[in-house]
Amino acid sequence: MATTALLAPGQGYSGDRETHQSMPQPECREAGARVTQNTRLADLNLPALHRVDDRRIEVIANGLAFWNSSRLALDTTFVLPVASTGEPRRRGSEGDGTALTCNYCNNLEPGLGYMPPPAESLGLHVDPALFRIMVCLRLPVASEDVACPLCDAVADRMGDHARACPCGGDRTKRHHRLRSILAARAQAGGLNPVVEKGGLLPPRLDFAGAPEDGVQAGGSGGRRPADVWVGSWGAHGPAAFDLAVTSGLRQGAVAASAATGARAAEDYEARKRAHLQTAATCAGEGLQFVPLVAEAASGGWAPVAMQTWRQLPQCVAARSGEDAGVELAKLLQTLAGSLQRENARAVLRRVGGPDAHPALLADP
Repeated sequence: MATTALLAPGQGYSGDRETHQSMPQPECREAGARVTQNTRLADLNLPALHRVDDRRIEVIANGLAFWNSSRLALDTTFVLPVASTGEPRRRGSEGDGTALTCNYCNNLEPGLGYMPPPAESLGLHVDPALFRIMVCLRLPVASEDVACPLCDAVADRMGDHARACPCGGDRTKRHHRLRSILAARAQAGGLNPVVEKGGLLPPRLDFAGAPEDGVQAGGSGGRRPADVWVGSWGAHGPAAFDLAVTSGLRQGAVAASAATGARAAEDYEARKRAHLQTAATCAGEGLQFVPLVAEAASGGWAPVAMQTWRQLPQCVAARSGEDAGVELAKLLQTLAGSLQRENARAVLRRVGGPDAHPALLADP
């Protein structure tokens, strides 16, 4: 298992490479594992390895309960999330195709990989119990599947159900966290946003048996508010931003996601534009409809969302004097941290066991 942390330019942990490599050790020990460091592959008695092979594994964790007490080899790598041009760095090769999760999570724009320093001012501080869940969300987070305590489905040990469960209000909280980040950055960019400006859009799509934000529609003759409205967006006048989170690991979407990781988010973006002719209706009324679709498992974003996230930091940078690439990195980190923190909270409510303390499940 490779544990990868992505740091923005100018926002790094202090210390040398050896310090960074030792970072997984306390978490593994706290989770009950026996940890060894810098172990030669040749000393592990693995088949097909030459006895003089001097390659080493930085950390080996023995006895982690969430991995059925088997051994895990951890290799810690630090890379930058943005290139020198300020553009988000693409993921590496996905040619081996050995696992759905690897293929799936590497296809989207940067998301889950953004693990920045825990700056509270940017909303990036994460409680240790939630952080452990966030790190493990590509691995089993529980020893077995259980009945979801909030609906009639199975809360699987991988945490996939928790990220899409329509019950319990977790989707609503996740949606509102992202909406608040968008509104705050739009305000910082001088766009004078209005949150929940009423009567602009047709009713929402249903997602997994409930409206995508978890809130039942009502009033305004069936019209609903925009998540965030701004009076001027680019050269085309007012815009209504509509946030949503989908999951490519939900029932019925896995096959397409296995082939193309970005498929779920892209398809849902297209559905939102076509649903009740939302995009065409808004255009006829002189309003830009801007769907912002995230994918829950990887934390990636659909194309229109990424275009928005690249444009918005330019507005902020024009007022703050900061480099637009740095503003972009901070925005993507804040979005990713909030999305995965709420995913972790949803998992804890369903398969959290002793870590599911009421204080962690309450609104921060």
